[in-house]
Amino acid sequence: MGHKQYAERWSYSVVHHSVEWDCWLVTAYDAEHDQIGDSDTYYRKSDAVDMARAYIEANRCDVAHIYAKDGRLLNCIAYRSERGKVC
Repeated sequence: MGHKQYAERWSYSVVHHSVEWDCWLVTAYDAEHDQIGDSDTYYRKSDAVDMARAYIEANRCDVAHIYAKDGRLLNCIAYRSERGKVC
């Protein structure tokens, strides 16, 4: 996997925990699963999830995968066009 620079839009975001830095990260990926730009860092998981939702609402990405501290997938957030909101 490579590491690309900043983009206006990407395929999906991932909210995950960094043990090394003891923080939550929001990382953007393209359709080929390459990271785009640097991850956003947050002290609280709720703030990271809020940012992932904001990216979807702003049409920056289509979906966000939310992981627990232990790496388990907890939830996926996606935009629902028929409802006009993130769910």
